Amino acid sequence: MSTRMYKTTVVLVIVAVLVLGIAWQLQKRPTEPAPTSVAKQTDTPTGPGAYTPAGNKASDGPGAAAKVAGEGLAKPTADQPASGATRTPEYPAVIDLGMGKCIPCKQMKPILEELMQEYKGRARIEIIDIGQRPDQAEKHKVMLIPTQIFFDKDGQEVYRHEGFMPQADIVARLKEMGVE
Repeated sequence: MSTRMYKTTVVLVIVAVLVLGIAWQLQKRPTEPAPTSVAKQTDTPTGPGAYTPAGNKASDGPGAAAKVAGEGLAKPTADQPASGATRTPEYPAVIDLGMGKCIPCKQMKPILEELMQEYKGRARIEIIDIGQRPDQAEKHKVMLIPTQIFFDKDGQEVYRHEGFMPQADIVARLKEMGVE
């Protein structure tokens, strides 16, 4: 067997393992149907299945944020709710859906954390790890990670980007949405 043939075989085996791993992960996802639209975000969601960034339903009751906090996320403080449980309808939002093992996702995390601080009180920026929250990948119809979804202040999706998104592009998109 020549060196070139050996290398080609190794690459094909690696690709096959990756494809099988992705297929296995997709099969593990919940089979709950994805929503057809994003409902308006409010401090108290109404109706069954009302949208909240963490995927909690209004029927989850008042302890929904506590349930999210109990899933390994930071406990909410007086001025900062648990990650994934924010409800600020007066602000546009950027939600990044990725996974901790994904290299572009790892590259996006410090950018998004910086923007969280920079835009605090003007826009909500949220990072959702779909490895911990696979329901969110299905809910937002994520096909590639990372995916950044931009919502207007009424909770309507206005833009979607797949893959790494530079900080300047995120800032430009927020400016287009009226966030200074």
